Amino acid sequence: MIHTITLILFYGIIYLCKKTIHWKHVRLLVRLVAREKQPFHKMLLLAIFWMGAQATAVAQWHRLNGIPAVPVTALECKGGKVYAATFEQLYISADAGNTWEVSSPFPQTDDEVTDIFVQEGVLYVAMLLGGINISVDGGLNWSVQNNGLAGSGATSISMLAQRDNSLYAATNGAGVFVKSLQSPQSPWKPFNTNMFWGNVNSIVHDEGILLAGAGANSTLSLNTANSSTWSEINFDIFNGQINAFLGAIRDGDALIGGGIQGLYRSTDHGFHWTHYNLGIGLVERTRFARWQGQTVVMMAKPTSNFLSATADQGLSWAPLSAVLPGGSTGYGYDLAADTAWLYYARFDGLWVLAPTVSAPTPVAEVFALGQNFPNPATGSHITIPFQLAQSGNALLHIYDLQGRTLVDLDMGDLPAGKYLQTIDLHGLTPGMYLYSLVVDGQMQTRKFCIESN
Repeated sequence: MIHTITLILFYGIIYLCKKTIHWKHVRLLVRLVAREKQPFHKMLLLAIFWMGAQATAVAQWHRLNGIPAVPVTALECKGGKVYAATFEQLYISADAGNTWEVSSPFPQTDDEVTDIFVQEGVLYVAMLLGGINISVDGGLNWSVQNNGLAGSGATSISMLAQRDNSLYAATNGAGVFVKSLQSPQSPWKPFNTNMFWGNVNSIVHDEGILLAGAGANSTLSLNTANSSTWSEINFDIFNGQINAFLGAIRDGDALIGGGIQGLYRSTDHGFHWTHYNLGIGLVERTRFARWQGQTVVMMAKPTSNFLSATADQGLSWAPLSAVLPGGSTGYGYDLAADTAWLYYARFDGLWVLAPTVSAPTPVAEVFALGQNFPNPATGSHITIPFQLAQSGNALLHIYDLQGRTLVDLDMGDLPAGKYLQTIDLHGLTPGMYLYSLVVDGQMQTRKFCIESN
């Protein structure tokens, strides 16, 4: 009895002080509840177990019922409001999706909204076929503002971006156009000097530089501030497969980008990139959001979607812990976030995710595991890059997808620094594998692929 009372006091103090109980303690509580004979003690243990389970529960997705379960194709969070577009109209919420105002129908019918931009009360809605809709009265009335959008594909808008007092529109066929935000009804003007491709899959503004996903052979176009011309650079080596640049987001010192063949990372404003292959194959849409101290990415295929997150500026990625009903099936369109909420636009409506408890204080990463190269591997060796922020005992493991350990490498105590570890692949057959780096009990894991010669 003394033992039970002591444990009740111990876990009660933990909960009151930290508002959480580690899952290993929860498992112990379950065993204690099963063995306890005194009803009063059993009740106290159950109460502590319930509080711990509530405190440690993971975040859950919920569909917002104020919007029909139809495709929501574009999102924007700005000025404390959430903007969500269906094929027919715009939904606007000022209370995190609890209630919604609904705009008048768009002038176009059966047309997909590809992007939303809001500036000083003016709504700009980009359409896949019909150009740009503008409303100056909160969506009560819409006007089509396509003056100046000339050329094949000029009214097929893929994405919008703001730089200073200008709004830029990327198109699926006619390059990039620009207009002044100081006059919503001003005409669009071509902005294509030295841009060699008409199909522009994305456009992003990052610290004065515009990045446009022009073409589909692993190139993008950059435009620096106060320049009227574009420069074409390779964000990846063209391997004969289609690879368009689909968007990017700033995360601290890094710019994280997405392409058809994976994710990319740049630390020099987009002039040079490192490829990260998450092992999901070719995708057709990528969207990013900054949420709860991490960058979240959505990568969509025609019938499936994948959500991953990074807390170390894109050096390592892991699937988002909260799983949607139905898993990865279905199509995802867009992501957006405000201070607490992550919004996900899908084929079946608008979904929202928020932590069930306040976000934890970020813990400094003691190491970072990079993507191996080459990947896919075609030779007898791969090289795995990693970096230690402080000295530590390092172990490297390679597993197959059944969890069997194939390589165990004890690297011993290593000082802080950057490392390149070569791994012999002899004896491993073509297929998908995992490798894990364990440093002082903390682990990061990545995938890699071996292709036949």
